[in-house]
Amino acid sequence: MLVIHRHPCGFASSLDGLGWDFRIDRLLSQPKLVSEHLGEFEDTLRAARHDPWLRKGAFWGALHRVFLNQAAQHPEWLFWPYEAICTDPELQFEAIAGALGWPFHREAFRRSSPGTSASSRDRGSTRKRSGEMASIWRSRLSAAAIDAVTGIAREFVPPGRLATLSPVPGAVKDGW
Repeated sequence: MLVIHRHPCGFASSLDGLGWDFRIDRLLSQPKLVSEHLGEFEDTLRAARHDPWLRKGAFWGALHRVFLNQAAQHPEWLFWPYEAICTDPELQFEAIAGALGWPFHREAFRRSSPGTSASSRDRGSTRKRSGEMASIWRSRLSAAAIDAVTGIAREFVPPGRLATLSPVPGAVKDGW
């Protein structure tokens, strides 16, 4: 299993840019999910219901809390930071292939990845300048939004926790 994780602010910025919102009640209405993974966060989740940035951060936190809980039973799972892939896609995909025991074909990668150097005007497009994607949220989110998202995300996943599961040296500079 490969889990590509993203900084919570990058995640929240993407949801916002796509016009996606999330209803916390959808998580809380799943008894097994709450009892197995999110019970200790019920109050935090309820408190996040009325603020869009808290909801986005809580959604990130809930997803990643479940990943971490499940990963405890699966030490073979790989956690890879999205930001590292954006910064150097070819090197990172080669490393991912190696970590999974798969061959990496450099020429095939180069032929299949023209979208990493030019962006589409459509915000929903997958054609992006990958190097810009790692930290584009810094120019899209206000300081208050960043504080809200990171503040609530920390309640679910301590900063640095995801980086400890990643084979990428210095996996995340921003704490996750």
